[in-house]
Amino acid sequence: MDLKHELKIRADVVNRIIKEHTPKSNNKYSKGLFEAMEYSLWSGGKRIRPILMKEMFDVLGGDYEENPINYFIPAIEMIHTYSLIHDDLPCIDNDDYRRGKDTCHKKFNEYTALLAGNALLNYAYELVIKGTIVTRNSKGMEAANVLAMSAGCEGMVAGEYAELTIHKDNITEDSLDYVNRNKTGELITASLLIGAILAGTDMDTLRTVYEFGYHIGIIFQLRDDIMDYDKDLNNLEVSHATMFGIEKSSDKINAHKMEALKILEEIDGDNKEFFIELINYFCEIDK
Repeated sequence: MDLKHELKIRADVVNRIIKEHTPKSNNKYSKGLFEAMEYSLWSGGKRIRPILMKEMFDVLGGDYEENPINYFIPAIEMIHTYSLIHDDLPCIDNDDYRRGKDTCHKKFNEYTALLAGNALLNYAYELVIKGTIVTRNSKGMEAANVLAMSAGCEGMVAGEYAELTIHKDNITEDSLDYVNRNKTGELITASLLIGAILAGTDMDTLRTVYEFGYHIGIIFQLRDDIMDYDKDLNNLEVSHATMFGIEKSSDKINAHKMEALKILEEIDGDNKEFFIELINYFCEIDK
């Protein structure tokens, strides 16, 4: 399998779905807000989370007829985008560039970026509620609950807060694992779990998908830590790689990789080759 080609094909598919649901302003007073939302939503990115969601849905034989999956696909990318907008703000990471482009607050201004993030988060929930109502699919509410919890005060936001408030002198491997599991891992896990829920799978499979997502999320963050090692070291940023070294972080990635591949075998679905290749890709680190 040519993974880069397959990722592009899948990204093109989810981009068409996201484009269909990208909000547009209906009046001159909110035009600037919608421009900031659209700018950030379409400023690049691999669309990993919606791809994971759709792939799990397909692997488990999901039926697109009267199913809100195409509302959840853009919603999870909007929530991810809102988190990046807020991460870049001066009060958090104070970044001027993301993916080679001006961050939202540099392109527009700080209050517009703050509100654009808020608007994307709320519009994501508007989408999944609308999709559930329109399709009359009872699984939609279960999936919406997973989405809200993973992004909220015991999920992604909790991880962000922990990262900002844990004093550098008191950081342990456990505290870093908490940050990684919540800040990054929760939304990755939710992507897979929502795909499984909307495919109508059984509870045992949902538990297995949850465990699979947990390991994928940790791999994803540890890979970023290693890729950003030099930058983080120069900026005195704390990550698993800067605290414990690249070798230990790589060993941890490999341990999670083996667990993820073992769990994937337990998921009864068709054509899981893409997931296998994606896991291997996540674990390939070119420093």
